[in-house]
Amino acid sequence: MKKSILLSLLFLASGLLAQTQRPNALPSTGPMPDPYDPTQLGDFAPPTIVCLNGLSVNIMPTGSVSLWATDFLQYTQDNATPVNQIKLGVRIAGTGSGFPVDGFANPVSSLMLTCAMVDSFIPIELWAMDASGNAAFCMTHVLLQDASGNCSGNGLDLHLCARVMCSDEAIETAVFYVTGSSNFVPPFSYFDLTDTGGCLDLANNVPLASSFTIAPEKDDNPLNGMDEQDFILLSKHINGTQPFTDPWQWVAADANRDGLITLEDSVAFRNLALGIYSELPNNTSWRFVPQGYQFPSPDPLSQPLPEFVTIASILTDMDTVFMGIKIGDLDCSAIPNFAGLPNEQRNQIHQVEQQAEVSQPRPNPTCGASVLPIYLSSAQTIHLEINDIGGKTIWSNDLQLGKGDHLLEIPASAMPLGGVYLWRLRAGKLVKSGKLVRL
Repeated sequence: MKKSILLSLLFLASGLLAQTQRPNALPSTGPMPDPYDPTQLGDFAPPTIVCLNGLSVNIMPTGSVSLWATDFLQYTQDNATPVNQIKLGVRIAGTGSGFPVDGFANPVSSLMLTCAMVDSFIPIELWAMDASGNAAFCMTHVLLQDASGNCSGNGLDLHLCARVMCSDEAIETAVFYVTGSSNFVPPFSYFDLTDTGGCLDLANNVPLASSFTIAPEKDDNPLNGMDEQDFILLSKHINGTQPFTDPWQWVAADANRDGLITLEDSVAFRNLALGIYSELPNNTSWRFVPQGYQFPSPDPLSQPLPEFVTIASILTDMDTVFMGIKIGDLDCSAIPNFAGLPNEQRNQIHQVEQQAEVSQPRPNPTCGASVLPIYLSSAQTIHLEINDIGGKTIWSNDLQLGKGDHLLEIPASAMPLGGVYLWRLRAGKLVKSGKLVRL
């Protein structure tokens, strides 16, 4: 009996010894790794993301509305990445795959809805991505409505034109800014460019019974129309031997915009002609007044120019014409419309433009960043800026570039919200501008 008990104890002890020495056992070298720390084991779990159960929004007077990823988010969380470091992306369902990014790998965090989508349920993918690149998405929808009739033709039609005061010629690529408000819709602000006929139509963009301001602007090719004859006329006016005869000449001669015609204006124009200035420091290339404006006499500059008009509670469509005055052009020789010129005249005007060739931004429209192709025939200092629809400069960049082809980046941060922006580039004496749309 004792022998049997002893054998049993020996058998049990040998089993325990074998168990502690089996080859697959992991030696104890310290604390176990934290499964929630991606730096120890690797983070392979995507974030949790929950969408809001649908939205309903009204389109803006501009015919569009921008929504952000956060507008669709109920909550998101991750096992390793803090919530404030989780990246969000959004897209209309079925328009792509994977986490939404633009051409520069930046998250697409907003989208623009237009009149074409009104009265429909638009499917939305809302994405979240953690610091390890794991991504997940949820599905929701948005109902786009037009409660204010911004897409139904119930707005006002504006027909806006710009013409040269001294010749009545059409002014191409003048920018008209329209800003206003109404009791029934949020404040609105937008712009557009005149065509080769000097006009543009803004159809259904201005709500009925709204009050708004119309302001034109043209600030390119500052040397257009300037020649030695202008300096002779300016000198004769200043010394009193031959004063100006037309009120607009006072405006054209006021280079520094101080309301006086003095030698300081002559010096400013000389600096512009010699290339010391790329543009007049305190003035634009053109100034505008409403058609029919009566200049005060005998001093046309004794009162501030009315360079905009304000319309209150308008209920009918309207036409508005502004008369433009080219600064520095005292003999009315400026060319306001390149498209209508004979080839030999157009070639003379384009001698300056041949120093640089500027293409349109691409992509346009864009979901994020864009690039502006440009060719330089010689080294130039480049100034590129982005203006919002109210005309305010929100981003700019100055570069010294050599001869050849270049791609100028317009980052997504230059256009933080969906909508229409105005780009403007200056290369030496050449100024180019156009529209860029952020989706």
